[in-house]
Amino acid sequence: MKRARPKFSTFLPRRKLRRSKGIWRPGDGRREGQSEPLVYLLPYQRKWLADESRFKIAMVARQCGKTKYMAALEVVEDVLRHESRGEKARWIILSRGERQALEAMEEGIRPWCASYGAAVEALEYDFEGSSGISYKAHEVRFRHGSRI
Repeated sequence: MKRARPKFSTFLPRRKLRRSKGIWRPGDGRREGQSEPLVYLLPYQRKWLADESRFKIAMVARQCGKTKYMAALEVVEDVLRHESRGEKARWIILSRGERQALEAMEEGIRPWCASYGAAVEALEYDFEGSSGISYKAHEVRFRHGSRI
């Protein structure tokens, strides 16, 4: 006896995948005077960055680029905007633990500063609070005095 076929098709047609061989850079002869973005942001990430509200609320999934592509990029762009006007900007990154805060600095803030070609000074230091508790700080300083 023949087995009944399901009403939906489990067979998917074969697709030819076209992958580029390497990273495209401007001036390689494939396009005339056009460049491609180094990072492709998803629509919700672009919308987040375009919103200049002081306070924002978002409900997003885990591991979707909140720190690296939403928060860190917004922080660096804001600081560079202030720096271009000769003003100072201050940002504080608070995380659940030192590892998460350090990860935000090393994988988010520093690479974005480097991609913009910003002259920064990265510092790490310990300080003791008035209660005697020792704290660690990771800081990025910009030319006109802005700090993250």
